[in-house]
Amino acid sequence: MDRVRVRTKAKYHRRRIVVALLLIAIIAGVIYTTVKLAGYTAETTLGSIKVSEIYDAVIIRDETAFTTLNYTRADYLVTEGSFVQSGTPVMEVYKRGYNDGMGANYQQISEEVYNAQLESLGDTRDETLINFNDLISEAEANVASAAMLGDEAGVIAYEKELQKLMELRNSYLKSVTQPTEKLQSLYERERLAKENLGGWVVELAAQRSGNISFYFDGYENALNKDKLSIITADVVSGAIKKRTAAQWATSEENLAYRIVNISEWYCAFLTATDEPLRLTEGRTYRIEVEGFGEYEAAAEKVVISGKNIVNVLKVEAEIGELIGVRNVKLKVDYEASGVKVETRSLLNLADGQYIDIEADGTQQRVEINVLACDGNYAIIEGNNKNLDGGIKYWVPKAKLIKYLKGLF
Repeated sequence: MDRVRVRTKAKYHRRRIVVALLLIAIIAGVIYTTVKLAGYTAETTLGSIKVSEIYDAVIIRDETAFTTLNYTRADYLVTEGSFVQSGTPVMEVYKRGYNDGMGANYQQISEEVYNAQLESLGDTRDETLINFNDLISEAEANVASAAMLGDEAGVIAYEKELQKLMELRNSYLKSVTQPTEKLQSLYERERLAKENLGGWVVELAAQRSGNISFYFDGYENALNKDKLSIITADVVSGAIKKRTAAQWATSEENLAYRIVNISEWYCAFLTATDEPLRLTEGRTYRIEVEGFGEYEAAAEKVVISGKNIVNVLKVEAEIGELIGVRNVKLKVDYEASGVKVETRSLLNLADGQYIDIEADGTQQRVEINVLACDGNYAIIEGNNKNLDGGIKYWVPKAKLIKYLKGLF
């Protein structure tokens, strides 16, 4: 009986040892698998990557928008994009309540005055009047021709010339015709009609010098150089998607004109916070605004806004036709050389971008700028720490990246 007990004890101990060894093997396998699943260590290298990306973007200008009291219609006295001095008349606006019948009434009376003046002159051949009429006919023909050619500046200039000639002819005829009772009555009616019309028409002068634009989309107040530091992704997204902008003028005002600095402007576009590539402040990029040309642009500091990054590029070049354009397709080109790492090692967090490196046996989180990225690899620079080739860094598996973001 004693021998049986000894054998049973020995067999029991052997089983415990086997179970323990199995458990150790299982635990070692779990640890090994966990480490493998979590990620691995790699070494930085040196290389270069060329970036070429296309974005939906918006144009932001250095401009001031001016308003006026509500009006029914407006006549523009200068052309879109032209330079104006402070005090230059730029618009004539017709107050709310004005109707075209008022202007037609004045024109009709003026025509009656002219016919009565001709009647008073009789058959007398007046060379000065003939010369005025020839000049007026020429000016009318020039207005029509410019309108057919789509020459906005020409139309405005010839209409001004026509108006001046007609006023000069009117003054001349008053000086050479006898003030009959009929003419006196017509002159009085003409004066009252002109005064009535003048009460409805307001001339607006430029409040400062610069290039003028009459284009508005409602985002002039929110998307402006002086708002760049507080720009939000919601505003940029709304402009990109052409949503109606928030009302910033009062209900008693109409937008009138803008004075624009044409030698400095900006492009803005959005990227997601979990995307590795974003603009690096101070870097110069080559951009192409589809349909408008190529430019060099310097990156402003990005703005982290919710789940998006607002990227802004500053262009110091003539704005041209972009003075009246908001939405564009923007191609951004850039080639970067430097420290090359796997894209999966990048931690794109809410407060910036980071990489975990191994130094002195410990893991350190280093803030970085991503200069270029081609999908699998990225070129980076340390934000406050110099990085070089041969540095060990941690590459987490893709499935754990989101988890890591939530922890830090």
